[in-house]
Amino acid sequence: MVTRKFLKKFLGLILLSSIGGAALFLPQTGLAESFQISLSKTDTELLLNKVQGAISEKISSDLFTFKPEEQAAIFLVRKSTRKGFLDFCITKLTKDIAKAYLRALLFLYAAPDLNLKAIFDKLESASRKAALQELEDWLNQNQIKTASGELDFSYDSYEKGQQKGTLQYILTFRPLKNQKAEIATEFYSLKSLELISSRGSISIGSPWDIYTYIDEGKTKIDPFIVRVKMGVEEKYGSYVWDKSFPVNIEVEFPNEVPDIRPEKVSLSGKIKLA
Repeated sequence: MVTRKFLKKFLGLILLSSIGGAALFLPQTGLAESFQISLSKTDTELLLNKVQGAISEKISSDLFTFKPEEQAAIFLVRKSTRKGFLDFCITKLTKDIAKAYLRALLFLYAAPDLNLKAIFDKLESASRKAALQELEDWLNQNQIKTASGELDFSYDSYEKGQQKGTLQYILTFRPLKNQKAEIATEFYSLKSLELISSRGSISIGSPWDIYTYIDEGKTKIDPFIVRVKMGVEEKYGSYVWDKSFPVNIEVEFPNEVPDIRPEKVSLSGKIKLA
């Protein structure tokens, strides 16, 4: 009897240590199904690196099509994906996280799936629990993979030296044919941030239109959401940016930015982005 109890505990510890660094997004319905819709730490890091590369090229040609505050938000997002600390955690599928994934999927699909819209509506009703299960089933059926977490980073501010910031993120990965895929990533800033300094070239700096913004009487960057949609291709065990898909960047400054910090139920990990 003692031997059996010991073996159960030992096997349980092995299982826990093996999954602790693997899943970002863990619904409540079991490990086997959860892994089907979870991106690994490595995949998430690789994909976020492609996102920041796409942002760099997009703003190199289109920077001044964005308003000054949008430029600042985009540079802050790029900064967080270049030199930030990427936080992973095993989580439950909550209403707020589910809504974030649904918003990203509706942004990702050119013609939004009607089932997605129906699930989104149910999340606001008494059918929330059923809606969460429907979303998980839909993700599995369509082979959509997901990730969520936080990015901690630092940056040079306009007047107050080095500042620290935290952005929450969610990422959805939609596989297509021939090893290609579309991804949609959303970045959330819950708090107002000090103005990022405007200096350097577009490729390595943040030369945004700060003085126009200051002339408007603004002293901080309001809470924001930045959405990025792009294409990737799986090659050589990694991902390359697929430039046959247009890069789409949207910036929003809503009255309230949703807090998608997950309810942690197991181990978490943090790695430094290159």
